[in-house]
Amino acid sequence: MRRQYIDFEEIAKLLPLIKAAQRSAKASAKHAQTQRFLAELEWRCGELSEALIQGTYRPKSFHSFMIRDPKPRWISAAPFTDRVVHHSLCAALEPRFERYAYEHSYACRKGKGTHLAIQEVQAATRQGQYSLKLDIKHYFETIPHLQLKEMVRRLVKGKETLNLCDLLIDNVPERHQKGYGLPIGNLTSQHFANLYLGQLDHYISHLRGTTVTLGQITYFRYMDDLVFIAN
Repeated sequence: MRRQYIDFEEIAKLLPLIKAAQRSAKASAKHAQTQRFLAELEWRCGELSEALIQGTYRPKSFHSFMIRDPKPRWISAAPFTDRVVHHSLCAALEPRFERYAYEHSYACRKGKGTHLAIQEVQAATRQGQYSLKLDIKHYFETIPHLQLKEMVRRLVKGKETLNLCDLLIDNVPERHQKGYGLPIGNLTSQHFANLYLGQLDHYISHLRGTTVTLGQITYFRYMDDLVFIAN
């Protein structure tokens, strides 16, 4: 697949950042940090735009806490200013990542999501006698940065855009092993993690068309949850 160029202005100019701030605010409208940013929206986004374009932008530390859903997970929430950058970057990356996406991958994609995934898996189970569900242990914590960066470069070009991707991929909490992991709770982490397993999607699709075949197997994926259905 040919790489697509992303003009850094799609991410770093004032208007994309204002739109990104408005999208990001929907999830945290009542937080004081969000309200302060929105009260000075144009000035804050202008300052952020200047830092991005001049290459002086650096993400700040996360606020980390543990939840149980039901198993324990560390959530790392970025400051609102960094979430604005995440939203602006993902708006530019999403159409490029979508071109690579597998039909039955449901996370982080417009028109997909958990409800459609459940519906289609349930429909497939009525056609198949057996099902196998798998997930990847500590998936977000173990994604290797080097290979992830290489994957992004296979789809996207543009020096400033790739530098920003690298900066955000490398910005992880101290508890992570050096060179590995993406912090749960960030939009960029979701998109990068979903992209990384696109390799698996295409590998499985390829096996179904070779002599080393998976036969009549239907395969679904929602992030690191995988379902195979067959007779």
